[in-house]
Amino acid sequence: MPEFFDKFLKLFTDFASAVYTLLLILTIGLVIMGIYLITRPTESERFEQRLREERLLREEREREERERKEREKREKEGKEGKV
Repeated sequence: MPEFFDKFLKLFTDFASAVYTLLLILTIGLVIMGIYLITRPTESERFEQRLREERLLREEREREERERKEREKREKEGKEGKV
């Protein structure tokens, strides 16, 4: 009879440890998912970020265009001065 209890106890402890390990893995997964859901950017934040990026690109293009025009103007004035 004690052998039966020993086998049952061993089986139970193995099963319990497997269940606890599985629960631990699931809990860690849920915590990570919760952190992701809480910290991810909202639609309005993504929209604002996209608008910011577009504004920066537009400003950079305008600056490059101004620099190009100034450079062409200087080159044109330089050629007229030589003639």
